[in-house]
Amino acid sequence: MNKIAVKLEENLPIIAQEIISQNNNLTPEARTNFLENPDAIIEHYPKWHQWGIVTHSLNFGKFYDHTVSQYLDAWGISADVDSYLNSRIDGRTKGELLRISMPLHDLGKFDKKQDLESGKFDFHGHETRSREIILENLVNTRLENEGLTQSQIQYVADCAGYHFELGFVRRAAKKTQMGYTIAYTQSDSCKRDLHSKLPDYKGFEVEIGLLYLSDSLAKTDVTLDVITDEGIESSKSIVEQELIVRNLNPKLIKAVLQSPVNVMLSKTYMGELGYRIQ
Repeated sequence: MNKIAVKLEENLPIIAQEIISQNNNLTPEARTNFLENPDAIIEHYPKWHQWGIVTHSLNFGKFYDHTVSQYLDAWGISADVDSYLNSRIDGRTKGELLRISMPLHDLGKFDKKQDLESGKFDFHGHETRSREIILENLVNTRLENEGLTQSQIQYVADCAGYHFELGFVRRAAKKTQMGYTIAYTQSDSCKRDLHSKLPDYKGFEVEIGLLYLSDSLAKTDVTLDVITDEGIESSKSIVEQELIVRNLNPKLIKAVLQSPVNVMLSKTYMGELGYRIQ
């Protein structure tokens, strides 16, 4: 058990409120509402997330601990990934530090911006803001008090800052003729797109794949176990019915239908890093 990660998870609502209280991008009314319930789903993106920011951040680690490891096993790369994560920074493994970053990965969303005319929220750049917040006194001091060195804290901050990198590949793919589909994730075009990004990820290539997969899975617990675009299309009515039965936001169907594509992008990406995927 990662005791530091557990402690951060327990204290995440408090950390969230401390960040929100200093957020000058919101109207006084919006800040008050956000402070009262940092985990309210209305404060997140309901069509892409089943839960509020706090619960999503907690589930990030849970899905990493269980579901991601199952995918790595199925792909036949668990041992190789574990070997990489066993490398150390000032005595702590990268695996331990990566797990510590997970409850902190979306801290930037608590410092979200608001369009004062429309009232709409904007999370763009939240990953960069998460990195900054971890390095600032509020969180940095907490991590120092847990015994982390500045090099370790920098690594934790960078993991949080890189968690959305494959999301930018996803956004770009959506603008192409092929779109963000399973067919795209298996195409030469996808591989070229990933390779063009790899120089930007230097030193965090593996972490980026693991973080993207974990983040994607932590958007909803409505699962869709398909591996083709045709399978996704034929599952729409089933997903719609489950959302109705469970009284979940019908717009969440976008996140559910996109999840298998996210998994396949992660699989392709890890393969492009040189891991022999089964």
